[in-house]
Amino acid sequence: MGELGAGYERCALVVDDAGVLGPLALQLVRLGVDAIHASDSQEGMLIARENGTRIGAVVVSANGDLPALDGLLSQMGASDGSARPSVVAVGPSSDATRRDALRKLGARWALLQPFDAAELRFAVTHAIAVGCDQELRIEPRLPVDLGTIFHRGSVRAIARIRNLSVGGAFVATRTPPELGDPVKLEIDLPGASIEPLARVAHVRLAEPPDRSDMPIGFGVAFEVMDTRMETPLREYLATRFAHFAL
Repeated sequence: MGELGAGYERCALVVDDAGVLGPLALQLVRLGVDAIHASDSQEGMLIARENGTRIGAVVVSANGDLPALDGLLSQMGASDGSARPSVVAVGPSSDATRRDALRKLGARWALLQPFDAAELRFAVTHAIAVGCDQELRIEPRLPVDLGTIFHRGSVRAIARIRNLSVGGAFVATRTPPELGDPVKLEIDLPGASIEPLARVAHVRLAEPPDRSDMPIGFGVAFEVMDTRMETPLREYLATRFAHFAL
């Protein structure tokens, strides 16, 4: 995914007109995202004045007060002549009319319930990065939950892939291989199976407190990926990325 660089100072403004996003704002902080909670759009305007362009994204309820949100976003863009910040809409969005209204206000990203911690962090950090032209990974690493079997020599183990891109993946397992080890992954995609050769790029031996999005396991960089594997992988990743688009 589009990770934020070291020393990154942008934050997310969580505007809680519907009174349901307080726990989400707290969860974002626990996930390492600088998030400021506003109880409504009026408080959001005060926070926006104080923080200015430090706010890289606005997180709102899909069922919130749209006229109030419009006023907030207009103020944020007009205060320094910049474009409106990226907007992430959270919650059910089955009403096509409301989805269109959110798009007109600048909402491009969606978190449809239920979502897990990794999906929450991806959507908000990606919106922040896009909103301020922060350089992203050439191939975004998307949160997924796919079954896999990894082979290390004669050892074969069942695991889960927790994030994935064309360039690599993170494999959740209690028995990670050593840094630098060559491995082969068997990955079951919808409608296709691929078996890329890879090398272990980093190993995580403990899960940080309150970070279910960072399980024990290992990250790999793919080393052999022919077109027969790359094409279905890209198709799956495009579908997965679309899951976060409003």
